[in-house]
Amino acid sequence: MKWKHVKNLKRFGATFMAAALTITALPALDLTALAAGREIIKNGTFDSDLSGWESYSNGTITYCADKGNAKAGSMKISRSKNPKGDSASGTNIDITGKVEAGQTYEVKASFYYDDIDNAKSYDSTRFNLCIFFGASWTHAESIIQMLSGNIERGKWCTLEGEFKVPEDADVSKVRIFPETIGWKASYKEEDLITYYMDDVSFKKVGADADEPEDVIDPASQIKLEAGTTKTPGRNNPLIDYRFGADPYAMEYNGRVYVYMTNDSQQFDATEKDAKGYPVKENSYDKINTITVLSSSDMVNWTNHGNIPVAGANGAATWAKNSWAPAACHKKIDGKEQFFLYFADGGGGIGVLVADTPIGPFHEPSGKDSSRLIKWGTQASDGVVWLFDPAVLVDDDGTGYLYYGGGVPAGKENMPRTSRVVKLKDNMVELDGEAVTIEAPAVFEDSGIHKHNGIYYYTYCSNWNNTAGTGIANICVMTSDNPMGPFTYKGIAFENQNKFFGIGGNNHHCFFDFNGKHYFTYHAQTVTKALGIPSKVQVYRSTHIQEVEYDTDDKTIKPIIGTYEGVDQTQNLDPYTRVEAETIGWAKGITTADCEETGSMVDSINQKVTDITDGDYIAVSKAAFGDEGAKSFTMKAKALSGGCNVDIYLDAPNADSGKKIGSITIPVNNAAEKNLMEMDYWKFAKDDAAGTADDTTASEWKEYSCNVTGATGTHDVYFVVTESEEVKNQKAAAVDALIEAIGTVSYTEECKAKIDAARTAYNELELTEREAVTKYDVLTAAEAAYKEGYHRQKAAAVDALIDAIGTVENTDASKALIDAARDAYDNLSELQQGFVEKLAVLEKAEADYAALKEQAKTDQENQKAADKVKELITSIGTVTDSTECKAKIDAARTAYDKLTDAQKALVENADVLTKAEETYQTLTKKPADDKKDPADNGQKPSDTTTNPGNPSNPGTSTQPAGDAQTDDTFIEGKVYTVGSYTYRITSLAGKTAAVTGTTKQTKTITVKDTVKIENVSFKITAVEKNAFKGNKKVTTVKIGKNVQTIGANAFSGCTKLQKVTINSKNLSKMEAKAFYKCKKLKNIKISSLKLKTVGKNAFKGIAKKAKIDVPNKKVKEYKRLFKKGNLAKNSIVK
Repeated sequence: MKWKHVKNLKRFGATFMAAALTITALPALDLTALAAGREIIKNGTFDSDLSGWESYSNGTITYCADKGNAKAGSMKISRSKNPKGDSASGTNIDITGKVEAGQTYEVKASFYYDDIDNAKSYDSTRFNLCIFFGASWTHAESIIQMLSGNIERGKWCTLEGEFKVPEDADVSKVRIFPETIGWKASYKEEDLITYYMDDVSFKKVGADADEPEDVIDPASQIKLEAGTTKTPGRNNPLIDYRFGADPYAMEYNGRVYVYMTNDSQQFDATEKDAKGYPVKENSYDKINTITVLSSSDMVNWTNHGNIPVAGANGAATWAKNSWAPAACHKKIDGKEQFFLYFADGGGGIGVLVADTPIGPFHEPSGKDSSRLIKWGTQASDGVVWLFDPAVLVDDDGTGYLYYGGGVPAGKENMPRTSRVVKLKDNMVELDGEAVTIEAPAVFEDSGIHKHNGIYYYTYCSNWNNTAGTGIANICVMTSDNPMGPFTYKGIAFENQNKFFGIGGNNHHCFFDFNGKHYFTYHAQTVTKALGIPSKVQVYRSTHIQEVEYDTDDKTIKPIIGTYEGVDQTQNLDPYTRVEAETIGWAKGITTADCEETGSMVDSINQKVTDITDGDYIAVSKAAFGDEGAKSFTMKAKALSGGCNVDIYLDAPNADSGKKIGSITIPVNNAAEKNLMEMDYWKFAKDDAAGTADDTTASEWKEYSCNVTGATGTHDVYFVVTESEEVKNQKAAAVDALIEAIGTVSYTEECKAKIDAARTAYNELELTEREAVTKYDVLTAAEAAYKEGYHRQKAAAVDALIDAIGTVENTDASKALIDAARDAYDNLSELQQGFVEKLAVLEKAEADYAALKEQAKTDQENQKAADKVKELITSIGTVTDSTECKAKIDAARTAYDKLTDAQKALVENADVLTKAEETYQTLTKKPADDKKDPADNGQKPSDTTTNPGNPSNPGTSTQPAGDAQTDDTFIEGKVYTVGSYTYRITSLAGKTAAVTGTTKQTKTITVKDTVKIENVSFKITAVEKNAFKGNKKVTTVKIGKNVQTIGANAFSGCTKLQKVTINSKNLSKMEAKAFYKCKKLKNIKISSLKLKTVGKNAFKGIAKKAKIDVPNKKVKEYKRLFKKGNLAKNSIVK
């Protein structure tokens, strides 16, 4: 595997106590290990189950314990050809929130298939591991094959490689899935084989891939607990310590029962980020239980827990999900029966039966008998979604079921997807055919109730209609027949966004209780209170409002959503057993299944748990009477124990409330995070009988105390306070873990100790943390360990610098230098500060550049000398002829143009001199006309020097002052014109490069041409290092002939803000051209020919720089600029 560095290492800025800790010498470095990132796929080895993976399309996934790649455990993937089977059917895993655009990842997966599972199969089959970006599976361009290869039947084979996420990938939703063959219009049986998958891996590649992660502090995360939204004075939502949606209410025996889709089940199953926010919105796919609450007074709500409906542990194992419940009760054969209807996602409706409102629920008459409505039946014809049931038991005992939803394309105003069907007397079978309800703009959420002899069908309107129903509102239709037809009457409840500032889908139920009319619905008020970002919302909570009917129009008056909710209908009786999970308001707690016997059903019970210092539960309007209570008893279990339960009237403190009693829970186990749990409580009118032996504190037991002043009607608060003894014990345990860290070294053992101490500290409540005395030592250890990480990265670079050795002008030496430079440039600024041998690297770069330049010069000198040598050799035998004279003159002219270094390489220069002498003899020329090549034609006695051509004195070519010929100039020589310097790059082509300036100015203008001694040259290049380190320049303008901007041409121009490149021929921008021009934020490039942008060309410019380029080149140049390390948030347009 290649060792590669990536950018944007996390900055390290913690401070620490140098006196408290030291960091030991670093271990030997394994550069390969430095690139190995943390595993992103949590369960890719399938050691014990398939957790995290989901079935997809017509695929079935099964855990296989005895068939794995080199070990037990794999996923078996089966596909069905019909209906809708394809090669991607099978499984996928959601890794949203873990993938970065532009980042490179190491990918691996193993596959296997054989003829045991497949009647037909190819000898070898192509397998792909794909990644999908975005929310919709329909966009094929968002699906990329990361791995692909042919696998032989009967053999495990591993595919592996590196995959770079596209810069423009939509990482708001990311899934990985396997496929075989690839997409086809139709599939053969052998295309859709059953196969096995194992060892799926997806790891970040780069220098920061293994950076130590901070242990997340729960105190910095949101927490779904009581008191976030429902506070004293607010009766909405019904509870705020759990989510619950799609509410359906049923009255029975003086209580109202509310059944809800258990959104908390999805919330708990969804991965969270560092702030505790879910990494994706509610997809509902994990929900297979129904939450049920009940109340006798509409304010104090008892949580009866979650009914197991679907999935392997549910009553209806055929169903995957349980959404949008509906409930009713009916006496059948003299026995009251309770019916719970639910939606299996959008694919069917089931019904369960129980003898009590809270269960236990079971199928009506054997396996799969709960499957009431399914696809392929008359009841499903024309329905898009088989879900959202509502049930009505009419006055004569006849049952009716309402359901359906969805919007066919082009039918937004009248979808015709709602249905009503009559039920048989047993309430679990259909009686006749379903009838369509002509509901304008229906989307989902059927509702039904009867008032004053009128049947009210209610529903949620869709998002794209123009039918006058509004968007996601609860609409009303009426009829004098439960089967319809229904007449549209208007809007009863607008979308919740109007009332709470946060919207979403609408779901509701109308019901009567204690002579009043009510409306229950869900809204995202708890989501809003927790600050969950909009892109990962749709976690909902149940509310209730009172309802009024417009008797003249026979419809419902508009309902207003409020936090205040409804009034309490009756006082709470504190002298009977009150479940601890009966709550008006609370702080900090939650509820869970309780192992103790329940009050309504022995096997169904809840408890209040997660109780820490300062938490409380409260009930509204407990009626003690004039005589009042004398004692209080509660059933509880100590966890850490060592706390008091203080009982207050009207407020949770002595400042605003009245303390009437207190119970002490003895110390049990200070290592426990939570203090205690509570099952039930009650007051009595006689004195307390006393509390049993405290040695049983770890078991459930009744605790009692006397109370004073408990008369009349009051809100009652039970406030839990931790003792100082337990706080100190917990703090001491953390101090011991911190002390055990000792000297910090960059080792796994040390990291484990630091993490153990941090985790223990983070588990403390804020009031408990105050007692920890060595917290500064812990933060110092973390800082030192992180410094060790950064030092190790720096040490790796130092090792690469050491490997350079003696610098030579060879490709191997250059490769070593480049590797070290790349590694250094990819370090964070902090890590770069720890590199000890940067000066060695910089010297090696300079030495190599000098050697390279010298070699180039030597090569050019030798080439020039060789040409002259050839001209001299070509003279041959000297004769008195014009042809010979021309050869001698050509050799002489060429020789005189050479530099001294080049002349020294002309070994046959004496031949030229002798040829001239011989020719003069033959033609009887004066002897003093002879020239010695060694004296460059210049003798002390010369007086005929041509000042216009000093390199060739005595051969005047033109009068002084006339325009110069090419013989005047030397290719490669630097000339100064005004305040700029130029190097002639080609005499034949009349081109030059700007090499710098003689003084620093605010504006640098590279012109189209320059006149050197009256000869015009095109400026085609900005030479390397030309304006490097110019501390004054703010604006650069580059002319239309420039083709190349050299390495470091403008690097370190720290005040440079704007660059305009007018050249349409710019093809190359070399490494570090604008390196560390930190204020450079505006660049305009006119060229359509740019093909090369060197490494770090734009590194270190302004983070939000804007680069204007030709429209047709935006996409191509974005890729180019990335090679130049342009900041990700820069704009190329």
